[in-house]
Amino acid sequence: MYNDTTGKCADLPNYGSNPPNSPVTQYNCNLGSGDNQMWDLQPTRVVNGTQLYEFVNDKSGLCMDLPNYGYEPAGTHVYIYGCNSNPAADNQEFYLNDVTGNGDYEVVNYDDGLCLDVAGWASDGSDRANGLPLTVYPCYNSAWTGGYIPGYDDHLWKLDV
Repeated sequence: MYNDTTGKCADLPNYGSNPPNSPVTQYNCNLGSGDNQMWDLQPTRVVNGTQLYEFVNDKSGLCMDLPNYGYEPAGTHVYIYGCNSNPAADNQEFYLNDVTGNGDYEVVNYDDGLCLDVAGWASDGSDRANGLPLTVYPCYNSAWTGGYIPGYDDHLWKLDV
């Protein structure tokens, strides 16, 4: 999964399996090198016609997760943690919103309605460095400039690389 604006992949630090509570960051895409940037979308349930998913890291077998349970505020960092056997009881569920119809997705956390975000801003390029944490943030603001599509900052992702 890579970010349309930064061109970098959702990544876990180093190579190999990471333990629970490791941060999810962005890094240059190295998918063919055995890096830990491969994520499986595991369907969990359908709510009001919307399919929800867990993002499971191939190497660690752990899920993208926000700390605690339920709503977390904008700017909260995304980590990995053991996939909950009852995803509805945790904040590991996300849904996809195809903004362009061409596979440019908002990845929205179901519990708080915030989008997967790269720390920093597309408008000034502060979101381009390797190792920046992924966070959750409001999905759209018409005042935001820069980014793959203005208004979305760095909140659009391609899921197939």
